[in-house]
Amino acid sequence: MILHRGIAAILFLGASTLTLQTERAFSHFAGPTGATGCTVVNRTEDANLSIWYDNVNVENVVALNAARLSYVDPTDVNTSAAPSAFSADVRVMDADYTTQCGVLWHDASTNEGIVGFAPCIALHSSPLTGFCDRHHIMLDTSFTTPASVTTRLNLATHELGHTVGAYHESSPIISVMQVGYPKPTSVYGTHVVGEINNAFPP
Repeated sequence: MILHRGIAAILFLGASTLTLQTERAFSHFAGPTGATGCTVVNRTEDANLSIWYDNVNVENVVALNAARLSYVDPTDVNTSAAPSAFSADVRVMDADYTTQCGVLWHDASTNEGIVGFAPCIALHSSPLTGFCDRHHIMLDTSFTTPASVTTRLNLATHELGHTVGAYHESSPIISVMQVGYPKPTSVYGTHVVGEINNAFPP
C-alpha cells in the first residue's frame, strides 16, 4: 500500500495508532499543536502561505502550482512564491528518499511505502506560540516521476493540506486527504474547506 506521511500515516501498525486516526477523523483539522518532527500535523500560523521550490522537478512544480491555484487559493488561504528558501513558509523538495525520518519510503519495485511528507520543522515564536512557522514538503521521485498528472496533483494537494492543518481522512469521507493511491477525488472535503476558512478568516 502506498502511504503518505503526516498524522498517523502508518495506520496499520497497531490499535493505538488506528484509534488516534479514528478520533481525529471527527475534527479533520489541527490547531496549533506545538509539534515539530516526523509524526504530527501542525498548521501554519496565518493565511499567507509562501512557497519555495528547492530544485524541484518541473512536473512536481506544475502539480504544486495547480494544487495551489485550484484547491488552496479558493479557500481563505492565500499562497505565493517565496523570495528565498529562508523566508518561505513551505520549502518543497523532491528526491528518491530512502531513510528520512526513519520511515519506509516508496520502493518502485514493490510500489509500497511513503510517497509524500509535510513535517513542521520550526515553530513560531510568541505571540503565535505552538503554530508552525516553517514546513517542508518532501515528494518521492520514484513515485512522482512515473505517476500520472492527476496523481501528482493529488499528492501535491494532499501535502499542502497538511501544512494548513488538515488531518488524514478515511472512507466513507470522500477527500483528497485520504491515505493511499489512487485518490477518490482531487478536492478537500467540504468540512475541511469549512474548517480552513474558520481558521484563516479573510
